[in-house]
Amino acid sequence: MEHRLIRAVEEALGWDGPAPLGREFARGSISNPEIMARLLAPPRLLDMVMRRSLANPQFRFFKGGEELHPDAYLNRQVTPRGQAIPMADMRRVGSLLREGATLVLDQSNVFDPTMEVVCRAWQWWSREHVQANIYLTTHDASGFDLHWDDHDVLIVQLAGEKQWEVRGTSRPAPMFRDAERNNTPSEEIVWTGTMKAGDVMHIPRGYWHAAHARGPGRRSQHPRDLRLRQTHRCELADVARRLVPPGGGVPPRPRPLGQPRRATGPAAPAGHRDFPAHRRPRPGRVPPTP
Repeated sequence: MEHRLIRAVEEALGWDGPAPLGREFARGSISNPEIMARLLAPPRLLDMVMRRSLANPQFRFFKGGEELHPDAYLNRQVTPRGQAIPMADMRRVGSLLREGATLVLDQSNVFDPTMEVVCRAWQWWSREHVQANIYLTTHDASGFDLHWDDHDVLIVQLAGEKQWEVRGTSRPAPMFRDAERNNTPSEEIVWTGTMKAGDVMHIPRGYWHAAHARGPGRRSQHPRDLRLRQTHRCELADVARRLVPPGGGVPPRPRPLGQPRRATGPAAPAGHRDFPAHRRPRPGRVPPTP
């Protein structure tokens, strides 16, 4: 199996296979601009945002370095059956983008077939779990402040320009949940510069980094980048939490294979066991006749 983006990234970074993933910082440029155009255009991104049911934190906005409250860009559409479906308020979304903000859509591969193919190909190549996160920045807005990620990141600049600062690690292999917080940025400057359309950058886990759109005079370019998040290290802390209950003590004995679960509450009336609890008829209430 071969994918044009993977081959282009290997050529840009000088890689021959996934072995360098997570080992060191790397940067390069994709020579074929057609690949950027085929990956994602702003109309397709905004179409995803408009037509899909999205909720925070998968879909979020940043302005002035701070995350906005979901009410600033989301509303709830209520169906005739009373179900509230979170949807993007496109009037508010448009207003934020005109003023200058950063739109973040995590796991775009769930909504877009092109992103799904990219993730499947990248997972096949790297043998790791991959998801595609999209960042759209307008004007000179900044997104996250200086921070580190608990996973490796591959960044493809699709359009526009962004100014980046990348620093080394403060500790090896930091975890999201750790015995001690990793709050002190490294003083080692690995790279500072501008990512332009077609540029590729690999940031290993734990490296501190920050980015913002370059210059207030570039209002028409709408910088956007695709970030492939690769999680390939098992966090022992998470494994321990699964084995030990929250209050400590001995974990419950596993249920023998084939033995049914013991009932923890009153049994559902006959004929209603296939319905969720909140949709079962209340005691004493006669279901409506079809």
